[in-house]
Amino acid sequence: MKLFESFWFWLVLAIVGWGLWAFLIKAAGEKVPWQAVFVLSAIWAVPIALCMKPWSIPFAANAAWGLVLAGTFCGCIASVFFYKALSMGQASVIVPLSGLYIPLCALLAAVFLREGLDWKKGLGVACATLAVVLLGDS
Repeated sequence: MKLFESFWFWLVLAIVGWGLWAFLIKAAGEKVPWQAVFVLSAIWAVPIALCMKPWSIPFAANAAWGLVLAGTFCGCIASVFFYKALSMGQASVIVPLSGLYIPLCALLAAVFLREGLDWKKGLGVACATLAVVLLGDS
């Protein structure tokens, strides 16, 4: 398997990117308004996504587009709220607590997408939740 075909490659890049992103944004402090940071993040995302191969938009109308619109709206508004929270508090608290979206998504996927949640995955979700709560506890 080629490196670029493994989800692990992209996952590691995302983890490193998110870690640097939150740190660098917080390091900028109050010198740049959080709204400008959000807009710049959105602007960066477009050319980067367009450079990813293969890329196309299937224009066929189907129910999945409603889910995509709802999902991208939720992600966008969550990002706005995250930037606002980060501008008001400590990154060492806000970033771990925002990680509670991970077990929430895992549980929703298990229930509604039937992805399955055996005892090991359930224990992992519980441990991740506990870790986030402990790291965010100030």
